Amino acid sequence: MTTEQSLWLRRWQALDHTIATLLDRYEAFMNEDSTRRENTIFEVLFQLQKFAAGQFHFFYDGFYTKTFVNLAAIPDDRNFVLPQFITGHSIEQHVLYNTLRQIAEDTLVIQLASEQRLISIREADVGLPGNEKIPLTLADVDKLALTALRMVHSYLENDKQTVLTYFRRSADVRVIPYAPVALIGIPITTIGLNSGIGVAEDLLAIPHEVAHHLYWNGRADSGQRIQAELLARITDNPASHWLEEIFADVVGCLIGGPAVARSFIDLQLTSIGADFVHSHDPHPTPALRPLLYAYALEKMGFVNSATAVRGVWQQHLEARMTFVNRALLFAAFKIVDHVFEVIDQKSLTPSLRWSNDDIAYDTLYEHFAARIPDLVQSVSDADLDPEEMNIQTSWLDLAMELSAQPQLQNLPAGWTDPANIGGAAGFSAIPLDAAAWLRIYDFGGWITAGPGPKQVGG
Repeated sequence: MTTEQSLWLRRWQALDHTIATLLDRYEAFMNEDSTRRENTIFEVLFQLQKFAAGQFHFFYDGFYTKTFVNLAAIPDDRNFVLPQFITGHSIEQHVLYNTLRQIAEDTLVIQLASEQRLISIREADVGLPGNEKIPLTLADVDKLALTALRMVHSYLENDKQTVLTYFRRSADVRVIPYAPVALIGIPITTIGLNSGIGVAEDLLAIPHEVAHHLYWNGRADSGQRIQAELLARITDNPASHWLEEIFADVVGCLIGGPAVARSFIDLQLTSIGADFVHSHDPHPTPALRPLLYAYALEKMGFVNSATAVRGVWQQHLEARMTFVNRALLFAAFKIVDHVFEVIDQKSLTPSLRWSNDDIAYDTLYEHFAARIPDLVQSVSDADLDPEEMNIQTSWLDLAMELSAQPQLQNLPAGWTDPANIGGAAGFSAIPLDAAAWLRIYDFGGWITAGPGPKQVGG
């Protein structure tokens, strides 16, 4: 074993040990307090451990020992289906680094979701009199987020989807292929709502993050994954690099209504100088992004809100003496049209929408804050933690679906056990072409960095 091989193996062993330690700790808390949600947290972490073992050993073995799988080199061919990975040299180090980084990130997020619940519960106990109706705990925020997920439930093939929230510096979502759970990071500025301190409008980022979860985990009426369905529709569109973010903007608007549009106007105003008109980022150009919200609201039939958003944004554009790139704007409008073709408004549940067209623009935030308690109360503890989460899909099943390589099912039992690597007598390693194993590497958006397309997830 080379020093390089030993280094990657020891890193994996350290991560696996950490996950096992956390599992032991969380198992001790199971069934003690439903607000801590340790049953779901334990199950998600357990599934991560199984998935991570398959993912790491697939590449470790495929690159080095070649006992069970033999991963072909990336061809130096401009017609290769994934040309962004053609580097002229091997990328083993890159693949293993990003794989272990994602495992570590998921582990830390799940740990945060558990540990922060202790602080959240204690903080709730010191709320000021007269403010008890405003939710604070992460369990309350979980319920609020689940109302957003329920809006698009019909597009998620697993009927036991749930959410798990945690505090971070800004909103974010972790795309995980191994459990039907949306891991949503919410701004830490929302802490203290029951004391009249937290910022309720910062919760309006949740529908956008739920939409990212749907983009990677949902299926269109055709049966195809939503991401693949939309990619097939936008060939040659100059705004195609904004696809995921435009989808999240539109679906977030369908879930959250005009209050979400207002919150994104405020977000765009944080960009200054060249960043305000830059068009190469995976996020739509800040100067035109609110106009996409106005267009989406109009297609929803929210004419009053669409007019208000356009009017407010035009004032900001004039103040900054900025002209919108109309060619890119109309290309982005076309993507919005495609999103509405894939996501049918009639399949959603209007009663769960966070805000509607009958609210004045200047009072959208206050109306949303007043509605939070009712939205939270519409979800029970049992809704958050279904007894059967239907997450027993194996790494092999997931990998075969992504790579369309059914021969993977011939991997012998226990192939991810380190003791078996290099010792499978009589087993002929499965050859796998680069196009197949690169799809397994990305795993439907799980990898968020690297020479491939950057999945933004935020």
